[in-house]
Amino acid sequence: MEAYVTPEYLLALPVDPMPKDASYPQGTQLPLHCTLMHWFCFGNKFDLLRLDQVLTVFATKVRGGIPLASRHFELFGKNNDVPCHVLERSGPLLLLHTRIFKFLVEAGSAPEELQWVGAGYRPHVAMVGERLFPPGAVHMANSMVLVERFEGLHKQILRSYTFSR
Repeated sequence: MEAYVTPEYLLALPVDPMPKDASYPQGTQLPLHCTLMHWFCFGNKFDLLRLDQVLTVFATKVRGGIPLASRHFELFGKNNDVPCHVLERSGPLLLLHTRIFKFLVEAGSAPEELQWVGAGYRPHVAMVGERLFPPGAVHMANSMVLVERFEGLHKQILRSYTFSR
């Protein structure tokens, strides 16, 4: 009998297109994006349907999109070896991150790696191959996407949530 693998989820603000149902094989980076919420699993207090409902409500509260403005280069990750561009900490970006983080904590599903969320949240865009989001670049994120990943397997875009205009 094959062991059940618990999926993990990530929320991202796309810079490059991240269409629903797009799939990325193991070892393949996601397109350019700002991680809104680091990888998390469901606790026993909610499921994918409840998460979908909550994210739909949160998306309707974002008016006119979220500006992503690149400020400077920095190395990120556990080993400080992931080339990234740190973003300006805009009010709309921090508010959405905080709403999602609060929901996950209350639902018993906070990300395991807490250094990347809450007070430790540092919005950034990681380089993808030769693609980068250099200092001075600005992008208006008009949606967030929910990414699903199974341990050792591929990542897939499950859903996109468009912000209010």
